[in-house]
Amino acid sequence: MSVESIVAAFANGPKTGAFPHLSHTEVLQGIRNRLANPDMINQGDASLCGPASFLYCLLKDDPEAWVTYVTQMWLTGSARIGKLEVKPSKDCRNANPPGVKAVDWVALASLRDSENTLFDYQSSSNEVGGITMPRTMASWFEKAGYKQVTNETNLFVTKGADSLKTALGLAGQRRRVCMLINARMIARDGGVSGFFSTANHWVVLQGGAGITGEQASLDIWSWGASNTHGFRKAERVLTNHYGYVSAMRARAA
Repeated sequence: MSVESIVAAFANGPKTGAFPHLSHTEVLQGIRNRLANPDMINQGDASLCGPASFLYCLLKDDPEAWVTYVTQMWLTGSARIGKLEVKPSKDCRNANPPGVKAVDWVALASLRDSENTLFDYQSSSNEVGGITMPRTMASWFEKAGYKQVTNETNLFVTKGADSLKTALGLAGQRRRVCMLINARMIARDGGVSGFFSTANHWVVLQGGAGITGEQASLDIWSWGASNTHGFRKAERVLTNHYGYVSAMRARAA
């Protein structure tokens, strides 16, 4: 089915689904908005940057797979992306979280909750249940049918200039690059991180000049927007860069 036919079938289909507090109207409008502008995917106040980054890449590469996933999830409470099976808990499906759009909760929280064995993800303030480990991010890409999946990350030790240069090179080869950072890299009140900082945020690296002398520039998607981030001090990038997971979408035969 084409993207248009999937959306039309959803628009004309059942008006109640597996997420009783998230309306069909809101989800439908959210789907249409994100198909028109994938940048609109936004975890808002929730700790869902990992699912947001992965599903942003999927939507850019394969809108049909993304819209099939979202519509089936809302309708039935479970869905597949290739070999990736997603079935969130009842608590997740019954949530009505503030600060997250309905379509993003259906897509992002369902994926995160489905991976949790110790914590249900049922609230946008549930930080522990929302953390995405690098190996999980890599497995999502692999199960979704991506090829050449590479996990080059640390959680507690930064990766350095060579890692960043490699990540930028991969982004320039039409590969998807999800970069693991400390959010101080791109936060308005951010800056250079110290020895006791750790990785706490996923973004999508889309390009940029990288490090040039003492400065740096990176094109990054995060929190519902693509921006070019200029850094007067390259140290701000290097002390907040913990590596990346990269992957390439397999082309249809």
